[in-house]
Amino acid sequence: MNDDLIDGQLVKNALDGDNSSFDVLVKRYSGNVRMMLEKRNVVFAEDILQDAFVKAYLNLSKFDEKYSFGGWVMTIAKNLSIDSKRKITPSSDGALPIEGVNIPSLSPDPEQLVVRTQQAQRLEVMMGKLPDNYRQILNLRFDEELSYEEISQKLELPIGTVKTQIHRARQALMALMEM
Repeated sequence: MNDDLIDGQLVKNALDGDNSSFDVLVKRYSGNVRMMLEKRNVVFAEDILQDAFVKAYLNLSKFDEKYSFGGWVMTIAKNLSIDSKRKITPSSDGALPIEGVNIPSLSPDPEQLVVRTQQAQRLEVMMGKLPDNYRQILNLRFDEELSYEEISQKLELPIGTVKTQIHRARQALMALMEM
């Protein structure tokens, strides 16, 4: 069972397409990361927690086994929390911020808005280039946020096939994005 594997092996398995291995890492370290973020009084601790694991997943190939996965993801979360605090601004009515209370800026940064829009448009174009079955399975997983089991039932496919197709669809999408 994956729960007994060491972090380095779980990372290798995840890189080989076994998403359940990454799920084990998330379960193993999300509590500690959440506590660290809450101790730092991070306003959007849950969002940063999720962002940290997404960033870790997207950068798994950069993970160095000499270090602890928990320490690595903790550093990612800490850096994301620092970045989020930098974006916090005082209220627009000129009132001074209250000591110890972080007020997030509600107005989006125009540059970030343009970048996000361009990325979304590019992703949509690349998704359109994928075969129908890959596009469908990625939409079910990421747009509708269905679990592997739910996708398996909906498409009447074995769960192993669902995992394999999601992995292959991700690889195909990444290959298109690198062009």
